[in-house]
Amino acid sequence: MKSLPKAIRRQVVPIPDWVDAALETMVPDDVPLTEALGEFLRRRTGVRVHPDDWRLDQLEPHLVMNLRVVDHAGQTLGQGRDARELERRFEAAAGEGARALAREASAADDLETLPAEGLPESRVTTQAGIRSRPFRPLVPSGEAFRVELFDHPDKAREAHRDGVVALAMRELPQVVREIERLAGVETCALLFAKVGSRRQLADDLVRAVFASTLAVDPLPRASEELAARLAEGRAALVPEARRLLGILEEALKGHLAVTKALKGNLNLALALVYSDLKSQMARLVHPGFIGEAGEWLEAYPRYMEAALIRLEKAPRERNRDQMHMQEVQSFEARLEARLASERRGGVVPPELAEFRWWIEELRVSLFAQQLGTTFPVSAKRLEKRWAEITGRG
Repeated sequence: MKSLPKAIRRQVVPIPDWVDAALETMVPDDVPLTEALGEFLRRRTGVRVHPDDWRLDQLEPHLVMNLRVVDHAGQTLGQGRDARELERRFEAAAGEGARALAREASAADDLETLPAEGLPESRVTTQAGIRSRPFRPLVPSGEAFRVELFDHPDKAREAHRDGVVALAMRELPQVVREIERLAGVETCALLFAKVGSRRQLADDLVRAVFASTLAVDPLPRASEELAARLAEGRAALVPEARRLLGILEEALKGHLAVTKALKGNLNLALALVYSDLKSQMARLVHPGFIGEAGEWLEAYPRYMEAALIRLEKAPRERNRDQMHMQEVQSFEARLEARLASERRGGVVPPELAEFRWWIEELRVSLFAQQLGTTFPVSAKRLEKRWAEITGRG
């Protein structure tokens, strides 16, 4: 706490008493100590501590745990006191090590489809005397597929989902071409032109359609299960593509209207509003956004309309807009900090991915309440949900 900026430190004096109170309140958890302390201070004082406010570089080295990374033979690869830096240094090597195990497990690396006997989700293995359970998705490998091992179930599940999508697209090439040639694709590609290419949009659309229709849980892990899924869902693919294109066109028209408005004569008094909206638009619409949004794509037209309403109201409600923007950005900062802490191999934990859309709904509630929200939402409800996610509910 002594490392906090003076403006915050003044509110937690005497520091030893606050440290004692924090120790009595906090319970063992897997979240970073600074995050837990920040949440404690926010609840007690109302002050929000930004992750950068903690000056960890001021800690004595002996107060930071020393960590050692070993290979499959138990040999030390490296050590240090910065866990994140060690993760960054050795993540690629760890992933390659797991994939090497998968290649060793089978003489026939390449597969044409899922095995008839089924692909087990995981297998038990022992390395350096440590028992582990790697997870086994089927992933694309050039023109074929192969089984790989992953150390995290979420990462493995999403890799297997991608494999199922690729398998399904290979099995149904006529459907892929039919979707790519739908009239709405060209219209949407023109609206998307300032963001990405027609190819990127079409690929994203096709994959999103196949994922939402065929690659749903429980994912097929045997050839017979895949064949049944294809037979059951094939007829729904093109109608689903047409439905998504209708939503997509409306969303992209709204996005174009917002981006055009943001390129007009800049009112310096509204510079922060413009900057915030530009960041929001970049998060919502980018190459790959259709698959990323999933079922939330249906809310996009409303998000775009809410942004336009905000732009219209902001000049006469500057102070109110600023207050609402600070509230939203506070949640966004917490989410980004948590994502940086928990993101594994590029996979976002489901509860954090969902919370991102809670924040978008909060934006609608604050800036364009007349449009309504998907579910009741308020800052208080987001605080409660955040406490549940972080284990403090």
